[in-house]
Amino acid sequence: MTKTDTKIASAGVVPYSSVVGSSVMLLNAAGACVGQLGIVGVGDQAAQEAVAQRVADAINAEAVTTNSKAVADVLVERVRQVTVEGWSHEHDDEHDAGEIAAAAASYSFNAYLGQSVRSYAAEAVGFWPWDLDWWKPTTPRRDLVKAAALILAEIERLDRVADQATQGEAGE
Repeated sequence: MTKTDTKIASAGVVPYSSVVGSSVMLLNAAGACVGQLGIVGVGDQAAQEAVAQRVADAINAEAVTTNSKAVADVLVERVRQVTVEGWSHEHDDEHDAGEIAAAAASYSFNAYLGQSVRSYAAEAVGFWPWDLDWWKPTTPRRDLVKAAALILAEIERLDRVADQATQGEAGE
Protein backbone atom coordinates (compact mmCIF):
# COMPACT_ATOMS: atom_id res chain seq x y z
CA MET A 1 0.00 0.00 0.00
CA THR A 2 1.40 3.38 -0.95
CA LYS A 3 1.62 6.35 1.38
CA THR A 4 -1.37 7.91 -0.43
CA ASP A 5 -3.42 4.72 -0.15
CA THR A 6 -2.67 4.58 3.58
CA LYS A 7 -3.76 8.18 4.10
CA ILE A 8 -6.99 7.59 2.19
CA ALA A 9 -7.71 4.37 4.07
CA SER A 10 -6.97 5.96 7.44
CA ALA A 11 -9.22 8.91 6.62
CA GLY A 12 -12.19 6.58 6.69
CA VAL A 13 -15.25 7.26 4.58
CA VAL A 14 -14.80 9.88 1.89
CA PRO A 15 -18.37 10.91 1.09
CA TYR A 16 -17.51 13.90 -1.10
CA SER A 17 -14.92 15.03 -3.56
CA SER A 18 -14.11 18.10 -5.56
CA VAL A 19 -12.05 18.51 -8.72
CA VAL A 20 -9.27 21.09 -8.78
CA GLY A 21 -7.51 21.00 -12.14
CA SER A 22 -6.39 17.41 -12.60
CA SER A 23 -6.56 16.55 -8.89
CA VAL A 24 -9.42 15.09 -6.91
CA MET A 25 -9.73 16.52 -3.43
CA LEU A 26 -11.18 13.95 -1.01
CA LEU A 27 -13.45 15.60 1.53
CA ASN A 28 -14.95 14.24 4.72
CA ALA A 29 -18.54 14.88 5.83
CA ALA A 30 -17.48 18.18 7.42
CA GLY A 31 -15.96 19.33 4.14
CA ALA A 32 -12.35 19.06 5.32
CA CYS A 33 -9.81 17.76 2.82
CA VAL A 34 -8.55 14.34 3.94
CA GLY A 35 -6.59 13.44 0.83
CA GLN A 36 -5.80 14.28 -2.74
CA LEU A 37 -5.47 12.12 -5.83
CA GLY A 38 -3.40 13.65 -8.60
CA ILE A 39 -4.25 12.38 -12.05
CA VAL A 40 -1.11 12.24 -14.20
CA GLY A 41 0.11 10.27 -17.17
CA VAL A 42 -3.30 10.21 -18.83
CA GLY A 43 -2.76 12.18 -21.99
CA ASP A 44 -2.91 15.96 -21.96
CA GLN A 45 -4.22 18.31 -19.25
CA ALA A 46 -7.79 18.10 -20.59
CA ALA A 47 -7.70 14.28 -20.44
CA GLN A 48 -6.31 14.38 -16.90
CA GLU A 49 -9.05 16.77 -15.83
CA ALA A 50 -11.66 14.50 -17.43
CA VAL A 51 -10.34 11.49 -15.49
CA ALA A 52 -10.29 13.56 -12.29
CA GLN A 53 -13.91 14.53 -12.90
CA ARG A 54 -14.90 10.89 -13.52
CA VAL A 55 -13.22 9.81 -10.26
CA ALA A 56 -14.92 12.64 -8.36
CA ASP A 57 -18.28 11.79 -9.92
CA ALA A 58 -17.82 8.15 -8.91
CA ILE A 59 -16.92 9.14 -5.35
CA ASN A 60 -19.93 11.43 -5.19
CA ALA A 61 -22.26 8.76 -6.63
CA GLU A 62 -24.84 7.10 -4.43
CA ALA A 63 -22.98 3.76 -4.43
CA VAL A 64 -19.94 5.29 -2.76
CA THR A 65 -21.76 7.55 -0.34
CA THR A 66 -23.38 4.47 1.16
CA ASN A 67 -20.03 4.03 2.94
CA SER A 68 -18.75 1.29 0.64
CA LYS A 69 -15.08 0.80 1.46
CA ALA A 70 -14.90 -1.76 -1.35
CA VAL A 71 -15.93 0.73 -4.04
CA ALA A 72 -13.52 3.33 -2.70
CA ASP A 73 -10.69 0.77 -2.63
CA VAL A 74 -11.36 -0.21 -6.26
CA LEU A 75 -11.28 3.44 -7.37
CA VAL A 76 -8.05 4.06 -5.44
CA GLU A 77 -6.51 0.95 -7.03
CA ARG A 78 -7.52 2.06 -10.53
CA VAL A 79 -5.98 5.48 -9.93
CA ARG A 80 -2.85 3.73 -8.57
CA GLN A 81 -2.62 1.58 -11.70
CA VAL A 82 -2.66 4.71 -13.86
CA THR A 83 -0.55 7.05 -11.74
CA VAL A 84 1.97 4.71 -10.09
CA GLU A 85 2.23 1.85 -12.59
CA GLY A 86 1.80 4.16 -15.59
CA TRP A 87 -0.91 2.08 -17.26
CA SER A 88 -2.39 4.91 -19.31
CA HIS A 89 -5.38 4.68 -21.62
CA GLU A 90 -2.96 4.52 -24.54
CA HIS A 91 -1.19 1.58 -22.92
CA ASP A 92 -4.47 -0.19 -22.13
CA ASP A 93 -5.67 0.36 -25.71
CA GLU A 94 -2.74 -1.72 -26.95
CA HIS A 95 -4.19 -4.76 -25.13
CA ASP A 96 -7.09 -5.41 -27.46
CA ALA A 97 -7.12 -9.22 -27.35
CA GLY A 98 -8.76 -9.57 -23.93
CA GLU A 99 -5.54 -9.46 -21.91
CA ILE A 100 -6.86 -7.02 -19.30
CA ALA A 101 -9.98 -9.15 -18.78
CA ALA A 102 -7.78 -12.26 -18.51
CA ALA A 103 -5.62 -10.56 -15.88
CA ALA A 104 -8.77 -9.66 -13.93
CA ALA A 105 -9.97 -13.26 -14.22
CA SER A 106 -6.62 -14.49 -12.88
CA TYR A 107 -6.81 -12.33 -9.77
CA SER A 108 -10.48 -13.17 -9.25
CA PHE A 109 -9.87 -16.89 -9.62
CA ASN A 110 -6.89 -16.70 -7.26
CA ALA A 111 -9.22 -15.15 -4.66
CA TYR A 112 -11.66 -18.02 -5.25
CA LEU A 113 -8.84 -20.48 -4.58
CA GLY A 114 -8.29 -18.72 -1.25
CA GLN A 115 -4.60 -18.09 -1.71
CA SER A 116 -3.48 -15.68 1.03
CA VAL A 117 0.21 -15.74 0.14
CA ARG A 118 2.07 -15.07 -3.11
CA SER A 119 0.87 -17.92 -5.26
CA TYR A 120 1.73 -19.38 -8.60
CA ALA A 121 -1.34 -21.62 -8.58
CA ALA A 122 -1.46 -23.19 -12.03
CA GLU A 123 -5.22 -22.72 -12.22
CA ALA A 124 -5.06 -18.92 -11.83
CA VAL A 125 -1.84 -18.42 -13.74
CA GLY A 126 -3.41 -20.31 -16.65
CA PHE A 127 -5.35 -17.13 -17.48
CA TRP A 128 -2.45 -14.74 -16.84
CA PRO A 129 -1.65 -12.94 -20.12
CA TRP A 130 1.72 -11.43 -19.25
CA ASP A 131 5.13 -12.37 -17.88
CA LEU A 132 4.94 -13.97 -14.44
CA ASP A 133 7.02 -11.11 -12.98
CA TRP A 134 3.80 -9.05 -13.20
CA TRP A 135 1.72 -11.70 -11.35
CA LYS A 136 1.49 -10.31 -7.79
CA PRO A 137 -1.34 -11.91 -5.82
CA THR A 138 -1.58 -11.15 -2.12
CA THR A 139 -4.77 -11.73 -0.11
CA PRO A 140 -8.15 -12.77 -1.52
CA ARG A 141 -9.64 -9.31 -0.81
CA ARG A 142 -6.71 -7.42 -2.35
CA ASP A 143 -6.78 -9.73 -5.38
CA LEU A 144 -10.49 -8.95 -5.84
CA VAL A 145 -9.79 -5.20 -5.60
CA LYS A 146 -7.12 -5.58 -8.30
CA ALA A 147 -9.51 -7.68 -10.41
CA ALA A 148 -12.29 -5.09 -10.11
CA ALA A 149 -9.93 -2.25 -11.06
CA LEU A 150 -8.75 -4.25 -14.08
CA ILE A 151 -12.37 -4.90 -15.06
CA LEU A 152 -12.96 -1.15 -14.85
CA ALA A 153 -9.90 -0.59 -17.08
CA GLU A 154 -11.23 -3.08 -19.64
CA ILE A 155 -14.70 -1.51 -19.63
CA GLU A 156 -13.12 1.91 -20.15
CA ARG A 157 -11.06 0.49 -23.04
CA LEU A 158 -14.16 -1.03 -24.65
CA ASP A 159 -15.98 2.30 -24.24
CA ARG A 160 -13.13 4.10 -26.01
CA VAL A 161 -13.27 1.57 -28.87
CA ALA A 162 -17.03 2.10 -29.17
CA ASP A 163 -16.60 5.89 -29.07
CA GLN A 164 -13.97 5.72 -31.81
CA ALA A 165 -16.26 3.57 -33.95
CA THR A 166 -19.12 6.03 -33.46
CA GLN A 167 -16.85 8.96 -34.34
CA GLY A 168 -15.61 7.06 -37.40
CA GLU A 169 -19.19 6.47 -38.59
CA ALA A 170 -20.05 10.14 -38.05
CA GLY A 171 -17.03 11.18 -40.12
CA GLU A 172 -17.92 8.95 -43.09
